Amino acid sequence: VKRDLMRLIDAALSRSIPLLIGSAGGAGARPHLDWCVAIIEDCLQDLNRSAKVAVISADQSAVELLAAHRSKRITPLGPVFDLTDGLIAESTHVVAQMGVEPIVRALDQGAEIVVTGRCYDPAVFAAVPLRRGFPEALALHMGKILECAAIAAVPGSGADCMLGTLTHDSFVLEPL
Repeated sequence: VKRDLMRLIDAALSRSIPLLIGSAGGAGARPHLDWCVAIIEDCLQDLNRSAKVAVISADQSAVELLAAHRSKRITPLGPVFDLTDGLIAESTHVVAQMGVEPIVRALDQGAEIVVTGRCYDPAVFAAVPLRRGFPEALALHMGKILECAAIAAVPGSGADCMLGTLTHDSFVLEPL
């Protein structure tokens, strides 16, 4: 992880390109987010660089969740088991999936590196285009395909990347 982040951070800062990391550490709960941020801080120190880093947590308060559950503001989506106060109390980490809005706000506040807790995967691809006025549907659709990388290409490859080029009325994806 550190090797990859060193390369990404150096390239992004050298080119003034925002580095957006969603669902840090895999699941995006606070311990995962903190782990990833610590590595980013190590990378910045090793690179002798500084950056404005925005850290956006997705963790939800058990107290607020219990109150929402008791007031019936939480309802199940689809055929799942009933949520109980006990399940909420037993949960070690509960995260909510964020969209592009917190990322865009962080960029608007000058963040050069944005690290989020649990995040809708296409959001890290769509945030910059949305901020620049591209159509939301196209930016999110392109982001949804890009988050799968070259698995979405023929032949598919989980080890390769994709390049997305977005215009105001279409996008082109190229496996690398």
